[in-house]
Amino acid sequence: MPVVPLRHYGRWLAAACILVVLAGLVVSMITNPRFKWEIVLQYLLDDAIISGLLMTIWLTVAAMAIGIVLGTAIALMRISENRVLASVASGYLWVFRGTPLLVQLIFWFNLSALYPQITIGFPFGPSLGSFDANQYITVYVAALLGLGLNEGASCPRSCARA
Repeated sequence: MPVVPLRHYGRWLAAACILVVLAGLVVSMITNPRFKWEIVLQYLLDDAIISGLLMTIWLTVAAMAIGIVLGTAIALMRISENRVLASVASGYLWVFRGTPLLVQLIFWFNLSALYPQITIGFPFGPSLGSFDANQYITVYVAALLGLGLNEGASCPRSCARA
């Protein structure tokens, strides 16, 4: 006996109704003179908007690259047999997944209030160098740190099991 596929007329009717409503909204937006589309277009093509769009795209690509590399390292640490590595990775994921991204961005931007001088070296040993945090942690560096570290915590979600 051949299998007859079930017809879903209600789905087709609902989809047609939704498309008619959406078409009506689009037509009303295009034909409404109060939207003043020429002014909207003028603002959208302004140099400040275009440069902001390009910076957003650059930050997105850079943060995703950092996130992929960091997420891979964190996933490998998380599935490691070494308890120290697995615990550090779990702690990192707990902090960066549990804190809202906006809070992380504000923290990185205000890092110089907590650490005016950032020193690179060995703990309780010689210092290899230090630099002024206000000079090097700019708005873009803070955004890249916040977005990249947050993205790195999002990547291992499917790679490593708890």
